[in-house]
Amino acid sequence: MEKIAPLKQEFLKNMRHGKIVPLYREIDYDLHTPLTALEHLRSEGYPVLLESAKENEKIGRYSFVTADPYLIFRSKGDDTELRLPETPAGKYGSRATTRTKPLKKLRELMSNYRTERIEGLPPFTGGAIGFLSYDFVHHFEKIPATATDDLKIPDACFLFVDTVIAFDHVLEKAWVIVNPGAREQEMGYRTPEQHEWGRFYDEAKKKLMHIHARLADAEHSRSGEMQTAGAGQAGNAPVHVEPNITKADFESMVRKCKEYIAAGDIYQANLSQRLSAEIGDADTLALYRILRDINPSPFAAYLDFGDLQLVSSSPERLIRLMGDRADTRPIAGTRRRG
Repeated sequence: MEKIAPLKQEFLKNMRHGKIVPLYREIDYDLHTPLTALEHLRSEGYPVLLESAKENEKIGRYSFVTADPYLIFRSKGDDTELRLPETPAGKYGSRATTRTKPLKKLRELMSNYRTERIEGLPPFTGGAIGFLSYDFVHHFEKIPATATDDLKIPDACFLFVDTVIAFDHVLEKAWVIVNPGAREQEMGYRTPEQHEWGRFYDEAKKKLMHIHARLADAEHSRSGEMQTAGAGQAGNAPVHVEPNITKADFESMVRKCKEYIAAGDIYQANLSQRLSAEIGDADTLALYRILRDINPSPFAAYLDFGDLQLVSSSPERLIRLMGDRADTRPIAGTRRRG
């Protein structure tokens, strides 16, 4: 099994050339799955799992597990809130609100800390994980705001993380990865001094070794996942699911859509409705496990933002970074005549 890389001397040498590289150590792929790794990190707070539950060499190759973010980004309208779960000994405190446009602020935060890509490691070794809601479209286009804001959730929310457990399902390898110095950015307002990077390396190494030791615990192996896969499912009372529109209204929407297509006004539309249910104190990770079993997907996700949890199982990638270009797949398309 590999030891921690790079060595401190090599890390500091790279830093003198302006290159920040993450620390990493390989773990035993056969003893862990993304779900068992998530159980290890869940107690750290804000756990996240991006999982290729349906493994495929081209679109389902990697899985990523993380928790314990060093910065939380939330936006609603033009307001942006930045929060530090653990306040460092800095001058900016643990929370800040700014009127800087959310997209601009997000870009600033992303540009403040850039790590080098390491050959042989998966493409994600740390950074921001989160979501942009449909309402975030107003930061890209000037369109009427007609949606009813009844859920009162953020337009965007991102967790900035410096620790990742990454899986390559094709090579059957896994790593613990920690990024030195990411936590010292203080909401993006502080640039660490050159002499501090030696301490950052030591702190990152200590954290990496701690996580590696926890993962080495034999109690949390693949067999552990089989024992806990159904946890929280048995004995629960039936759940009543409530749609936000009636069956007749939905069927009417379908008929209108078919008429628009026949007339040539549109060529595609995604019709949807919201299904709601009260689940009480049910474990939302158990919901993810159920969805994962029913619909294994190359783009499954579980994100815990504290007061908001997202569970997803998508069969397709909607955006992909290719070098300096972002390729997107449109969710729906329209075409108007005349």
